[in-house]
Amino acid sequence: MNKIVLILAVTIAMICSAGCVSTSNDIIGTWTSENITDFPAQNVTQIVIIFDPDRKGTETWVYNNGGRYVSNISWIENDDGSYAYAYDSWQTTISEGGTMTCDDDGRVFVRDEGDPKSGYVGIWTTIREYEYNGILYTITNEIYADNTGVSIWTD
Repeated sequence: MNKIVLILAVTIAMICSAGCVSTSNDIIGTWTSENITDFPAQNVTQIVIIFDPDRKGTETWVYNNGGRYVSNISWIENDDGSYAYAYDSWQTTISEGGTMTCDDDGRVFVRDEGDPKSGYVGIWTTIREYEYNGILYTITNEIYADNTGVSIWTD
């Protein structure tokens, strides 16, 4: 099962459980999940999301040993009054031929689809598995021409 999809679903459910909101000021603040017992990432017991007024914030995974993993986020208010946020990106360098990338965490990707002359637009897959929290993942990044995309982590 694709655990990253479940992680995102839990996060979205946390935001949606806040109910309808009328202004972006309603989301600003700290949001804390209930105790988590079946999160896909091992030993995560709680998630804390902070939405700052400058449309930035953090998502923190709290582990049962007290450890924390913090990701920086950027958030927006959609036209329908809902909210969305994304993790701030890693810097990625594309090879001269446009067929390989390397991010600032040392993960190497090859282009599966897309024109090498189109920059980062296309589908990229890691050349090997990478460990995160004791689980090995392959990563596929789908980058679209409108500067959006999806990062899929498969264990």
